[in-house]
Amino acid sequence: MTNTPPPSDENPSRYPTAPPWAASLGTAPLGTTPLGAAPLGTAPPRAAAAPEPRAGAPLGDDAPRHGALLVPYPEEMDQAARPLPPRWWPIIPLTLCFGVLALITVRRRAAAARRERNGVAPYWTTWCLSMVAAVGLWTLIGVFGLPALAEQREAAAVAAVQSHIVSDGQLDAATGMRAIDATCTAAGEVPGETVRYRYDCMLTLEDGRTSELSVTADRDGMWEAFTG
Repeated sequence: MTNTPPPSDENPSRYPTAPPWAASLGTAPLGTTPLGAAPLGTAPPRAAAAPEPRAGAPLGDDAPRHGALLVPYPEEMDQAARPLPPRWWPIIPLTLCFGVLALITVRRRAAAARRERNGVAPYWTTWCLSMVAAVGLWTLIGVFGLPALAEQREAAAVAAVQSHIVSDGQLDAATGMRAIDATCTAAGEVPGETVRYRYDCMLTLEDGRTSELSVTADRDGMWEAFTG
């Protein structure tokens, strides 16, 4: 057996210069193509095509997903192209103002939503709740609001009559008495062609005496002595 000296700096040709796997291919003669290599002038063999992604492949599947939606929840994109349904909030003010007549817009909005395969429950629910609120609101207005308004108008009319009796000079011209203060109370409506109201007034005269006077007046305080 011949001992082959190991490679050294003095004999560098003994260092291996080929990769380890080259030894398994063997040494091709000069001018020939090594095993596994394409001949000169020819295209290299094509790599195997990647398998097509399967429709509906579950998350984590090894099939490639080129072009997949980069969103956290892709199922939400199923409705992205669907037109937006009509808005439901305008039903609230329409119902509060017009009550049952708001059903016209409710029916139209629900029909438009149904055509686009959207739910119609929000429109009818909104109308029902708004109708309940409208009934309660108008009840409060009828029970408390209208009487309060009538009382306020009556107080303004009484104040106008009292002011005119004291300041317009009509009492002084008719009776020669001058009132410095008048306190009137409404005594009802006086029948006639024009709407006038009767007031019973207690006058405080300039000389300190008091006197009673019944007058009729309109809502603007224009008065005249009551002779009925």
